[in-house]
Amino acid sequence: MRVSVLWVALFLWALLMLCWGVLSVFFQATLQRFMDWYTLADTWSKQKAAPKAHGSLSQRVGGVLVMLMGGWMVFELVHLARRGPKPTPPARAVPMAPAELHWSALVAGIVTITLGIYAIIRPQALLRMTQANFPNRELSKETVARSRQGARVLGVLTIAFGAFLLFLWYGWTH
Repeated sequence: MRVSVLWVALFLWALLMLCWGVLSVFFQATLQRFMDWYTLADTWSKQKAAPKAHGSLSQRVGGVLVMLMGGWMVFELVHLARRGPKPTPPARAVPMAPAELHWSALVAGIVTITLGIYAIIRPQALLRMTQANFPNRELSKETVARSRQGARVLGVLTIAFGAFLLFLWYGWTH
């Protein structure tokens, strides 16, 4: 039961990616209206007097890449559902890696903690990224102040996640 729910969720996620890519490539004004509605942009910002023109090349290229990824995922999931999983013969199974080769969790933990510290020290960097994602919106001073506080909270949560990754690495190696 849980596996089928996971497959359905993954299929819906792939369809969402595919639709997002199509909107990003072909219907950018519709995507902008959807984003304004979805993010409740009118509650935390106001429309700029002269919004930027829709249809940037980078948005179209990103949409093509997301469309390809979503399409590939949908194709693979439908193909897997039609034919079923192929069992791996025991002779070809890959053995488990030794415990001392879990460097990915160590590196991911250190990088995540570093990003969390950066978000706490420089919350305005996250605010600039948010403003870059909404070029036709203008933030009020109250929203900017709340965003800085939110960035610090996000930094603390990021540090906690990095510490969890380091805890996993320590548990796997010791």
